[in-house]
Amino acid sequence: MTRRQLLQSTAATGIGAAFLARRPLGAVGQARQPGAAYDPWSRWEEGFGLPRAVRAAILGASPHNTQAWKFRCTADRLDLFGDRSRTIGTIDPVLREQHIGTGCALENLLIAAEANGLGIRDFLYDERPESDLIASLAFEPRTPVHSPLYGAIPHRHTNRSPYLANRQIAAYRIRDLEGLNAEPELLQVQLWTGAQHSKMRELSIAAAEAVVADRQQSTDSARWYRGTRAAVERYRDGTTLDAQGMSPLLTALAKLLPEPSRSMADRVFVNNVKNIYCGPGAVFGTIFAKTRAGKADMARAGRLWQRMHLWATVSGIAMQPLNQIHERIDREATTGIDPVFSRDLAALAPDSGWHGVFSFRMGYGSRSARPSPRRDPAATMI
Repeated sequence: MTRRQLLQSTAATGIGAAFLARRPLGAVGQARQPGAAYDPWSRWEEGFGLPRAVRAAILGASPHNTQAWKFRCTADRLDLFGDRSRTIGTIDPVLREQHIGTGCALENLLIAAEANGLGIRDFLYDERPESDLIASLAFEPRTPVHSPLYGAIPHRHTNRSPYLANRQIAAYRIRDLEGLNAEPELLQVQLWTGAQHSKMRELSIAAAEAVVADRQQSTDSARWYRGTRAAVERYRDGTTLDAQGMSPLLTALAKLLPEPSRSMADRVFVNNVKNIYCGPGAVFGTIFAKTRAGKADMARAGRLWQRMHLWATVSGIAMQPLNQIHERIDREATTGIDPVFSRDLAALAPDSGWHGVFSFRMGYGSRSARPSPRRDPAATMI
């Protein structure tokens, strides 16, 4: 979710929205972002052994780009932890999104380890809810295996641009995507079509409106906005203007404007959900799990999302998480308010007993995605 940064894209001043909306949405090249905050994307293959695999791991997706992971490794062992100091508060009250993010890092790490001649000897998820440990792994030398997903690691970025309405994803691509799920007994991927597509659009918009109407959720989300070059370089995390999928002109214009109020940012966020994120050209999908917020199963869901996004990168398909429905479900569960979104999403579940934990859109982007800042790998090691 990205509301403050989106604000500066369109309605922060009276200029912009009407004029710039008429400009063609031609694709632009993916320029490398300047500054140390973006160096991990180009230096991801430096070093040797597990520290090199960690460099790939930190390029994984994470909610609000919080990068809430920590690594402890020796020559042949690695422990992956979640970092509770980097949570999104009421946006993620049960740490569902944080655990999904650690799973994304884990998937990158495993793909990179395999490509660098490190095979898994032992692998154990930690199931204890009170522990920050996510998984413990032991490795041994193996013949390196380079997959197309490995080459996609430094090119995978969330694409928030409008998707092309006149270009559809081929059926065989959809079958390939569904085939990426290696644990169908624990996870299901549901792509929404017909009336269900319309219902997911309605739910996503309603959930966005509910998030911004919830003052605490809105405030907790806004804390991760990095609106200046200095803030990006200082924190090396969070949401930025450059990663919003806007045209270069609009991005440059937005950077000249003062930071918007939270209320205005929220209004623009909802507008973008309605007209861009849930606009034409998008296929909606949801990952369902057998448990709603189990730590290990959420890490598995994150691994699947990362694998899907890497596959999409190889295939030239754009992807973006759309998790406001699940953020409201978590909020309902922890506050006792009317479970509106819980009921509505459960009614769409492919089978009873399955819980939607992560939603997304996919399609063909109108412009290339740009990278988000990343912390120094050393800052993630313990």
